[in-house]
Amino acid sequence: MSLDLSKIAKLKRRGGGYGGACPACQAAGRDKRGDHLFIDANGIYGCAAYPGDAAHRKEVFALVGITSTAKAPARGLPDLHPLTFPAMRKLAELRGWPLFAGVEIACGRGLLFACELRDGPGDPVACWCITDSARRNLQARRLDGKPFAHRWNATGKTWEACTPFKAKTIGPARWPVGAADIGDRPAVLIAEGSTDFLAAHLIAWWFGFAPQVAVVAMLGAGQSIPDDAAPHFCGKRVRILIDNDTAGEEAAARWAGQLHRAGVAHVSGFRWHGLNDRQGQTLKDASDFARTLDEEAESTTNPLDGLVSETHLIQ
Repeated sequence: MSLDLSKIAKLKRRGGGYGGACPACQAAGRDKRGDHLFIDANGIYGCAAYPGDAAHRKEVFALVGITSTAKAPARGLPDLHPLTFPAMRKLAELRGWPLFAGVEIACGRGLLFACELRDGPGDPVACWCITDSARRNLQARRLDGKPFAHRWNATGKTWEACTPFKAKTIGPARWPVGAADIGDRPAVLIAEGSTDFLAAHLIAWWFGFAPQVAVVAMLGAGQSIPDDAAPHFCGKRVRILIDNDTAGEEAAARWAGQLHRAGVAHVSGFRWHGLNDRQGQTLKDASDFARTLDEEAESTTNPLDGLVSETHLIQ
């Protein structure tokens, strides 16, 4: 059983896991310091004030626990399963992110799952995938970090080796993953692709805006925001995390125009120009930026600056 990190007050990194305020204690007017809750590296959690108390742990889970929101998959989509805590940690480590808080938040919102897909004539391989409650599509990557290396030849009914590719999209790529679950959150981050989608969740959490910010993935720079997704953005404050290349710039300009026509309250973009990683390499996207986040050093750049108003912060 996992907890939704975005709902835990005073959450801090503690060893290989986390520490923070115990929701059950706070609901009873206790834990004023906000340090009763602990979560170890394997996702096991408890309260320092009630060690070994199963009933208290159930109270914590009832308040901030993650329950699987997987629905019966649409035709053509694989079976979806909750991503395990070790798999969440592995996913973040493969990307070089300092924490897997963003990964866990995406799981808690029903946007990130585990699945198995074929990559050739052998056994299916373990994958992680993003989708939303609309179940229009999903985009998957191998959990071991390797690219897919085979494609199915429908005519010859056989697997054929191909140029390796990182992500496999099942269903129409036109649907923006996460749009169906924006809900009443006042702000939206738009990222390109599944990896930046998860990185954006981490960035929103890192700067303290996770509860107010929904994240949406466009599955490629060539995609447009379809008319049937537009109503989900109406009235929202939207920021596009612009990939640092020509295709990214062109896509952002196109999406901004479509968002204006959808009736958003405000749309803006964030560029990675002038930002470098620890090796001095120019940042290209949100995932690159997430790798630069350092618990020992305060970030001088906040990609969400000005996105969420003070009114929304105090609600």
